[in-house]
Amino acid sequence: MKHRTKFILFLLFSFILSYSQVNIYVSPNGLDTNNGLSVETAVKNIKKGKEIARGLIGNTAMTNDIVVNILPGEYVLNETLVFDSNDGGNNGYYIIYKAFDSSNKPTITGGQKITGWLLHDPLKNIWKATINSGLFSRQLYVNGVKAFRARSEDNFNLFETTNGYFSTCNDFSTWENVKDLEIVSCINWKTHRIPVESVCKNRLVINSAFWEFIHLEKPFKSAPVRWLENSYNLIDKENEWFIDKANHVVYYKPSNAITTQNAINGLNIIIPKLEKLIDCRGTNEANVRNIKFIDLNFCYTTWNKPSELNTSTNTNYGFSTNYGADDTYPVQIPGAIAFIYSKNIYFIKNSISHIGSTGLSFLVGSSNNVICNNRVEDISGSGIYLGDYLNWPDPCKNPDLDPAYYAANCIGVNHNSDLLENNQITNNLVSNVANEYYSCSGINVSFARQTIVNQNTVTNFPYTGISFGWGSNRYIDHGINNKIINNKVDCYAQFMGDGGGIYTLSNLGNSTNRAEISHNYILNQTSYLGAIYLDQASSNIDIHDNVIDIQPSVIIPETKQCIDNIVRAINCPTSTSALAIIYRSYNVSIYNNYYNNRYSLLSNVNYDSAMNINYNNNYGFVGFLNHSQNSIIMNSGQQSNFNCN
Repeated sequence: MKHRTKFILFLLFSFILSYSQVNIYVSPNGLDTNNGLSVETAVKNIKKGKEIARGLIGNTAMTNDIVVNILPGEYVLNETLVFDSNDGGNNGYYIIYKAFDSSNKPTITGGQKITGWLLHDPLKNIWKATINSGLFSRQLYVNGVKAFRARSEDNFNLFETTNGYFSTCNDFSTWENVKDLEIVSCINWKTHRIPVESVCKNRLVINSAFWEFIHLEKPFKSAPVRWLENSYNLIDKENEWFIDKANHVVYYKPSNAITTQNAINGLNIIIPKLEKLIDCRGTNEANVRNIKFIDLNFCYTTWNKPSELNTSTNTNYGFSTNYGADDTYPVQIPGAIAFIYSKNIYFIKNSISHIGSTGLSFLVGSSNNVICNNRVEDISGSGIYLGDYLNWPDPCKNPDLDPAYYAANCIGVNHNSDLLENNQITNNLVSNVANEYYSCSGINVSFARQTIVNQNTVTNFPYTGISFGWGSNRYIDHGINNKIINNKVDCYAQFMGDGGGIYTLSNLGNSTNRAEISHNYILNQTSYLGAIYLDQASSNIDIHDNVIDIQPSVIIPETKQCIDNIVRAINCPTSTSALAIIYRSYNVSIYNNYYNNRYSLLSNVNYDSAMNINYNNNYGFVGFLNHSQNSIIMNSGQQSNFNCN
């Protein structure tokens, strides 16, 4: 009887799949023993809905889409949803994961509510709760807002020693959990989160491997300490917290208005327990294809790599370099929703929030994907990352290529299976990003071809709004026909150095398929460099019809840049050595841009004719009166009723 029932279901599925769109239903009130083919017989877990869809596909050619309808409610994941090449559509059809009711979107969360709070210190109003063994997070959220990991008000007058820091005003020998303590420092565009290895009275000793590394680069010596973080001894302000990993206890100091057990247990205090919500793992031989995610809310993840012993996170362009006792290697800050070797993925009208790493990432081998009309907010790292840094050991893809080696061995080498091509990042709101790893960007693209970053609003970031390119090398041939157009970038929260509203690095096109940066509105630029900042070897780019409005308090920088204060390209030496030429910007045209008249143009530009940099017909303005200028402003950024198809 059991086998007969399975056979009948197989015939039913085959009939439905052949002649009409298949609908699968998932509900918080469902049962995974149901068949999932109606609202009344919905399954409970998204993973089960995915398994049903996978079983329907089998090895057959699809004749219609399969839709996994996710009903309103909260779906708490106990493990990451993993997709591979067997989970996607085929034959031009898609597996679609979407809200059953787009006006009442379901929430997919990696968080866990903490309950059972007990008063620990009545004088300081510090409460504690026991958490499961193995549960740890670098983030905690209270009523949907990130709480502050316990930190100092200042830097305790810390100064460098030969192996760490010493304080002129504090003895740390009585502090508990000293190996959980971190030093947060920033210099130029780099952020360090440095774990303390040991304490000796007023001295904080740092792992020698990291200490040796950080002093190899002269510009980054003596990075100023901003504060100390992650110690029970630092809980002194409302909304601060600390986790004692060894004893599985979280401590939290709520608002002074919260004084009873009922009151604190009434708060929605969430600790993330997963590092990824969705992980689409294709391979070079078997891509993940033809999946859509529509009208879903994703929230609450962490990333605990920086908390590992003898590990420091030095973030830059969404990358983390971790320095252990025996090795040095770069690590990409992972996406909470991550795709690799993925094609024809549509990520549309979703929200991503409360993420402890990168929000959304598409890595090596990902092409023909659409990221459209999403909200990406409260992200520790980059909001959206699209790029290939996984082949770092390959000398033909290494960001610090040797020009002679590249010319002899790499030109014309086919990397097409790895390259990212024909991707769109359009009409998204990206806000409050890089709020822990400050050197990350709102939208970050590297090693990509024919990529469109269009109609996005990017705001509330510390370093760079939109970063495009990687490699510091004008000969890298991975980038052609890229476009950064119609974006609105508000730099009001920027405080890190050496960044811009829009930042480029390396070659983004070629002589016949140049990159385009146009019709963007950049306002409130606070960095001392350019609002559109062409860093080392930024080449083959047309920059035109942008509106740039500097913040009134910004002091115009020194006059050593290659072009001007509006659009800046650095490191443009006149030397003809191979090393000098590789870092030059080349083949750049800058025209028809509008800039606030607080900028002062330079009369003595510092580049030679061999660089082929053209600068003309750019206009200063006072007020917003010009029709063309106003049109650029009005049509920039995320638009309502935008068509993502």
